[in-house]
Amino acid sequence: MLGNGVKRIIFSLFTNDVNEHTSATDFKRTQFKKYSSQIVTKHNEYAATVGADYKLFKPKSNDYNIIQFEKLLMFERLMHNYDEILYLDFDVIPIRNTNIFEVFDFNTICAFNIKCSMEKDLYYWLIDNDKWHTMDMYSKSCHKRSMLMLDGEFGDQTCLNTGVVAMNRNMVKKLNLNNQMDDLKLLSKEAALDTIYPKAMTKKWIFNNEVILSYLIEKHALPFTDIGMPWNFIMDDTMPDISNGAHFLHFVHKKFEMYFTQSQASKSL
Repeated sequence: MLGNGVKRIIFSLFTNDVNEHTSATDFKRTQFKKYSSQIVTKHNEYAATVGADYKLFKPKSNDYNIIQFEKLLMFERLMHNYDEILYLDFDVIPIRNTNIFEVFDFNTICAFNIKCSMEKDLYYWLIDNDKWHTMDMYSKSCHKRSMLMLDGEFGDQTCLNTGVVAMNRNMVKKLNLNNQMDDLKLLSKEAALDTIYPKAMTKKWIFNNEVILSYLIEKHALPFTDIGMPWNFIMDDTMPDISNGAHFLHFVHKKFEMYFTQSQASKSL
């Protein structure tokens, strides 16, 4: 607890017992097994630095997609004991001590909003193919827009990444996610059937946490802060190097040695 009485928490969810998924391959399970203790240490160290508690929860489900909703619903559980809440995917590693609680307004929903360009995927629109997949961010942004269209709105071509999400108790109440889950599931399914987007894309749509959170923010004009890439610096196969401007590294490819090996080498100098 801070001197002003504000209680803060950073939390994550993790289990290595996840059903087969592109984000739960054998390689990624091995990487988590190897580096999980070091990740927990980094989370704890950062929490201590910024004056927050840290808790690592084990999800109730083994289904990857359900776990992604568990992390958002966990905000409603934690708001009873904490004023400000920060979620980190377990593959997110804080590498600087800058206090995120002091940088952003937690009276808004804070996350990285990704602009999803259609240019690289234009070819897919022209033919019926099987190249789309459920994790494609452009496809997720189309799913969100399709849901908004059913409400008479159009929306923008963006979609949140929920690897880092933050808000305070008041915003958790405004979001009111749990009470809307059944209606959101129905709307998500309807959007896949009644849409302007090609079937080759829409047949891959699922009830997705990033789509849903993005939809709710736009639909209800909820206060939102885009934390930008530095606070959710996505490390995948298109990002070969760690940026000096990053605060949180999000190891989507799970190649944690890129940071931990470099960090150990620096300490030995």
